[in-house]
Amino acid sequence: MRQTTYSVLLSAEERAHLRTVIGHGIAPARLLTHARILLKADQGEG
Repeated sequence: MRQTTYSVLLSAEERAHLRTVIGHGIAPARLLTHARILLKADQGEG
């Protein structure tokens, strides 16, 4: 089965918001996990 490849491109503002959500650590675990995945998948950072 072939895996689908998704391209993620976040703006600086979106990255900052996700880092803030992760940094506070008071959001539900599912949201924190999703935020971490988006930051790791972001193609905008080197």
